[in-house]
Amino acid sequence: MLETLISVIIPVYNIEKYLHKCMESILDQSYRNFEVILVDDGSKDSSPSICDYYAEKDSRVRVIHKQNGGVSAARKTGCDSAKGEYICCVDGDDWITKDCLKKVSDIIKKNQVDIVCYAFFISDGKQFTKQFFSEREGYYTRDDIRKEIFPELIQSKQAQYFAPSVCGKVVRRSLLSKYMLVNPKATIGEDGATVIPCVYHADSMMVLNECLYYYRYNPESATKSRKVFNWDWPIIVAKHIENNVDMDCSDFRDQMYRKVTHDFFNTAVSQFYSNRMFKVIAQDIRKHQQYSMFSEAIKKSKFHWDYKALLMIIALRSHSYWLLRIYAMIK
Repeated sequence: MLETLISVIIPVYNIEKYLHKCMESILDQSYRNFEVILVDDGSKDSSPSICDYYAEKDSRVRVIHKQNGGVSAARKTGCDSAKGEYICCVDGDDWITKDCLKKVSDIIKKNQVDIVCYAFFISDGKQFTKQFFSEREGYYTRDDIRKEIFPELIQSKQAQYFAPSVCGKVVRRSLLSKYMLVNPKATIGEDGATVIPCVYHADSMMVLNECLYYYRYNPESATKSRKVFNWDWPIIVAKHIENNVDMDCSDFRDQMYRKVTHDFFNTAVSQFYSNRMFKVIAQDIRKHQQYSMFSEAIKKSKFHWDYKALLMIIALRSHSYWLLRIYAMIK
């Protein structure tokens, strides 16, 4: 059997400090049948020239220079250009272990799975923390996915959900390309909106509780920094999931209520990172809460006891937005 060609897609935007480490980790792989697609997303630093350097250095590396459109658009550009049967997404400031692609290839060769998930290290620049899956390690058939993964695929009553990151997974290209969310207004949540339908439509999957990916914790990233989120992204993400997953399957409708409520809450909290007066922010939150998707989800969400879920429900249903301001201050 021929070795599986794996396409490694790396979106690049102003990461000159980290790109060499990322690329060296990939070119040093013990598995050799791969290609690398570097998608320069309109970088303003020396990242474009670094990309070109590696393309000249190794024939397996290709570079696409494009105008800035966001990480999801960059990944989709790479995916559309990929030749491999499987896609491995790596962020340009992260890196992978030497045997990552070899272990993934062996799994694919043996099981012909649609998705391979592996654990990762989180690096804060000083130490590494291992991040494992809460799901059991091993092979999942379609029935196994339905029985074991579906109950928390979107969001369970305990506010738990399947690992949403596209990185840390290798996905069959036909699956990833079809269900990838690309929307410039969805600057957060786009990974989960992509992974959820991919897992839903997968016929098989392997979960490997071995750390093969190094994730560099960046406090300036969209989900970690104190940025004000736009009100569009929760709607865009929810509609993408609803359009690609049968909401009548399992308890997905109830799971979506919880996810939408959670996403609305996070967006509402982020409004307090602006310099507007409390009264203005509260009026803005209340106005958006009247949108039918949000109001229905907040009304119908049911959680088991969880402190954040309890805070969400009390604050949003009673319009006690001062609780959100306190949460924003201590978060």
